[in-house]
Amino acid sequence: MILLEALRYKTHVEAGDPTRRDPTRRGPTQRDLTSRRRPSAGPVGERDRTIAIVCSLLLLIGMPVGWLGGDTSTGDVIGLFVMTAVSLALMVLIFLRLLPRERSAPPERASRTALIMGLLALLGIVVFWTGLPFPLGAGAIALGLSLPVSGPAGRSGRATIAVALGGVGVAAAFVLLLFG
Repeated sequence: MILLEALRYKTHVEAGDPTRRDPTRRGPTQRDLTSRRRPSAGPVGERDRTIAIVCSLLLLIGMPVGWLGGDTSTGDVIGLFVMTAVSLALMVLIFLRLLPRERSAPPERASRTALIMGLLALLGIVVFWTGLPFPLGAGAIALGLSLPVSGPAGRSGRATIAVALGGVGVAAAFVLLLFG
């Protein structure tokens, strides 16, 4: 019986019917797998995803260490969860709304936005326990890296400074959460 089904499958596939399942195989067919596959995000999308994941992990590692010390109250735990959720939501908004809009804008505007986010990440170190330097720094790094390197000196310089400020803001906030 199985052999008969296998022969039918072979004739359907040879006839160009890839939707017919092979009865001898378990699991999804190759067509099932390829139809569910998401389109490739490209190098910018992959880089953004990597930056967001790394900064989110730093946030998720640093926040409990910074908030949950020796004498922890219920308010500290609630504050930890609220500020972590706010920071992660802000990171999602930055990466899904702000960055695509700024990348489609003129490069001068995008570099200015990256520089502003980098400065805010650096200034956010003052309130490092809120976790706000992480999404702002991640956005500055991602937007600064996506801007073209060639061009007027001011524009490429702004993007480089934005990446540096964002990186310093994220790293300093993480260190302060761990040891501050």
